[in-house]
Amino acid sequence: MPNLVSVKEFTQEDIQKAKDKLNEMFLARENIIIYIAKRQPTTRSGGNYFTFHVVMDGMLNDITFDIAKAIETSLNDKMGGTIYRSFGNMDMGFQTLYEMFGSISGDWDDWQSRIKYRYI
Repeated sequence: MPNLVSVKEFTQEDIQKAKDKLNEMFLARENIIIYIAKRQPTTRSGGNYFTFHVVMDGMLNDITFDIAKAIETSLNDKMGGTIYRSFGNMDMGFQTLYEMFGSISGDWDDWQSRIKYRYI
């Protein structure tokens, strides 16, 4: 599957802007829930395609592209832009969020107690 946007296209400025945007978004809101959409059944290789969303001001916003930049991974062309993850038996949506919160600035060591996530 071809990449919609390759990680090679991201500049360091793009990556930092995405990290800052995510950090500010999560700091500015209480009780935020990240909705993870698994876009297809697990592949034969054990991988999954995900999109990530949050509700802000009554609107569902796709934050997949910003997360892809923050964790420096390509945005796959599957279903219009997904993050492909393969971690074996691990919760791959959680792993992606874990990597994202580890990459953005700020004190996010306790993100699991501050941010909720749900699969949709």
